[in-house]
Amino acid sequence: MNAAVSVMHGNRDRAQNSLAHYGQTLAHLNAFTQAILTVAEMTQQIASAAEEQSRMAEEIAVTINQATVLAQEHAQTADSVFSQGSRPCDLASGLRKQVDHFRLY
Repeated sequence: MNAAVSVMHGNRDRAQNSLAHYGQTLAHLNAFTQAILTVAEMTQQIASAAEEQSRMAEEIAVTINQATVLAQEHAQTADSVFSQGSRPCDLASGLRKQVDHFRLY
């Protein structure tokens, strides 16, 4: 009978050890699951940030394109004003020559 009691105590000890290992395994699985959830959340945040950066880059490209168009328009306007700015000088010079032609000396 002592042998049977001893075997029963041994089985009980092994069962308690198995329960302890099960608890540790469960805690590790829970920690692993939490780590996966954290990585998934971080991945989502990174994806959102990348999308926002892409949108901002597109907006910057559009703004740069608009600025380029405006600069070209201003350059054309400046060229036009510059070329028309010399016209009054040319007219004044021609008028001076005509006045000088009729001037009495």
